[in-house]
Amino acid sequence: MFRLARALPWRPLLRFSLAGSFFLVLWLQVADAYVATLIGPANRLLAAGGTPIRLAWDGRDVLVGIPSGTGPVRIFRLAHDELTYLNLVAALALLLAVPGLSRLRRGAWCLGLAATLWATHVVTVSAGSLSAVSSYFASLPAGGLGPSPNAVWAGVAIDPAIIDELIGAWTAWASPALLLVVAALVVPRHCWRDAYVQRT
Repeated sequence: MFRLARALPWRPLLRFSLAGSFFLVLWLQVADAYVATLIGPANRLLAAGGTPIRLAWDGRDVLVGIPSGTGPVRIFRLAHDELTYLNLVAALALLLAVPGLSRLRRGAWCLGLAATLWATHVVTVSAGSLSAVSSYFASLPAGGLGPSPNAVWAGVAIDPAIIDELIGAWTAWASPALLLVVAALVVPRHCWRDAYVQRT
C-alpha cells in the first residue's frame, strides 16, 4: 500500500486539481458567453437536418422556437447547464497537468481539444433541443394543441428516441473516454515507462 502511494504521480495530480479548480471558477464567469457562440452553428446544423426548430440566446437560457403553422411560434426555455458539459474544464486541466510537454505542444493540444469539444457542444445543443421538443410532443394529450410532430420531424434522418440514447451515451462514457484517449496520446512515452518502473 505504501509502495503504491509513493508510486502515484502526486505532482501531476496536484497540478490537475489546482488547474481544474481554476478553470471551474473561470467557467462560471464565461459560461454564458461560451454558450452564446454555440447558437449560430447549432441553428445551421438544425437547418441542414431539415427541421424548422430554431434556437436563440437571451443571455441566460437557450430559447427553442417551433413554428406552429399559421399561428405564433411556440417558445421553450432550456437552462443551458443541461446542454453543455464540463468536459472542457477537465480537458484543459488535464493538459496543463501532463508533465514533459513543451509549451508549444501543450498549447497546440489545448487549442485542438478545445475546438473539438466546442464542435461536440454544438452538436449537443442541437440534439438537446430536438430531444426537448420530442419530450414536449410526447406529453401532449391526444388531439392537444400545438404544432404537428410530423411538421417538425419532416426531413430529420435520425429518430428522436435515438437522439436521446446518443446524448446519454456521450454524457455517460464517450466524453470521459475521449479525455482518457487524449491523456494516453499526450503523455510522453518516458512518463509511462518511468511510472511502470516505479510500480515494479
